[in-house]
Amino acid sequence: MVLRPGERSFERSSATPSALDRLLGVPIGAGDFAALLQGTPMCPAGTARVDVKTRPAVTFGRTVAWYEVTCPPGDFRYEARCAERGGTLLGATVREGISGAIILEVEYGDYEKGLGPRWPRQVRVRLPRRGASVTLAAVEGPWSGDIPESIFTPEIPEGFQERAIDPSPDPPGLFMSEEPRTD
Repeated sequence: MVLRPGERSFERSSATPSALDRLLGVPIGAGDFAALLQGTPMCPAGTARVDVKTRPAVTFGRTVAWYEVTCPPGDFRYEARCAERGGTLLGATVREGISGAIILEVEYGDYEKGLGPRWPRQVRVRLPRRGASVTLAAVEGPWSGDIPESIFTPEIPEGFQERAIDPSPDPPGLFMSEEPRTD
């Protein structure tokens, strides 16, 4: 569900890849999108391939090394970078499976210190084909425990009208306005 306060309207749809492409400009499924936001690989456990990559550093005689995590190819190709094997992700790129065109790029930062799973507290998503980027920052949390179902079905404010889903093949989505870009 998408609430549009400026228009006092809302849209409702299932979380399919085509619906997320329509609403957010991200043509991937809800589970894959959640994995991106959590800083975890977008493929089932045990299917990711981890390779060591190196290149010469600016300083004489030194090299820079990092790990690259890739998922098996499908409708899209996923590649991520981390500083150490099994470490927290620094960034990820999602490309179209056939053309290799970049769908989105993600940068992660400000991980919590400590044991157990760590989520990035800052996520920057860049959508090149939409000419947009979004930076998300957590001000508190995450906390352990059950997540109430109500967080996924927000109340519709009084006076908001349901807006019909635009059937056009390339609607603007949330990260683009319907006005032409002026930058």
